[in-house]
Amino acid sequence: MKKIFALIFAVTLVFSLTGIFVAAEDTAITVKTVTFDGDPAEVAAVPMASQTLDVLIDGNNVSTATGFSTSGIVLFQNKKCTEAGVYPEYSIVMELNEATDIGGVTLDFYKEYMSMIGLPKDNTIDVEYSTDGSAFFPVDSFTFVGEAVQGEIEVQTVELAFDSAITAKYIKVTMAYGDSPFTGDAKVVWEWQGLTEVGVVAGTISDESIVEESTTDESTSTPDTGDYGYVAFIALAVVTLAGAIVVKRVR
Repeated sequence: MKKIFALIFAVTLVFSLTGIFVAAEDTAITVKTVTFDGDPAEVAAVPMASQTLDVLIDGNNVSTATGFSTSGIVLFQNKKCTEAGVYPEYSIVMELNEATDIGGVTLDFYKEYMSMIGLPKDNTIDVEYSTDGSAFFPVDSFTFVGEAVQGEIEVQTVELAFDSAITAKYIKVTMAYGDSPFTGDAKVVWEWQGLTEVGVVAGTISDESIVEESTTDESTSTPDTGDYGYVAFIALAVVTLAGAIVVKRVR
């Protein structure tokens, strides 16, 4: 009878935890809207081919683009590029369809050296989060590796991983323009930056459960009937499923 009870309990536990795991997998987390935040006197958002900022969340990073006028690219113009030492900033705000645990951010940059389309100043991106879209709090300042290379046109995917997950409905990324490499040119600061896609990495990590096996004094215990095998099975099910990590990249 004890074996039957242990087996039923184990099966019930497995299906219950599996149901939780599957539910987490099936939860659709998407970026609902994306907006530009910047001083219009300093920076302008210019989607190519008469598109809108929505192309940044359409799932296509136009990795095969051969020129900056390709549909799917959004350029951001620095209107102060002739002023030495002036480094305008701008932000992109992503609104998710619901508040969720966020583990990182992804950005696809379009780079075209000869058209003066480069990367953020010092390859640095500041990330903030919010639950209401009004009050934003810092996550961290991230630095990545990359450069715009003469003679090359490229879409570079940048992934920014957080030290720990944060719960948010809004994610803001802020970038600045840096000094240009074009000596003798009046545009002493990079004039353009380009993006083709933005997104977040959503992760849910369940609490680890500790299953302890209780024992009784040998003098009063009944003979071993094999129940420990079922207890071990239960422990394995709990630790395996409760320790599962669901990680998605969503746009």
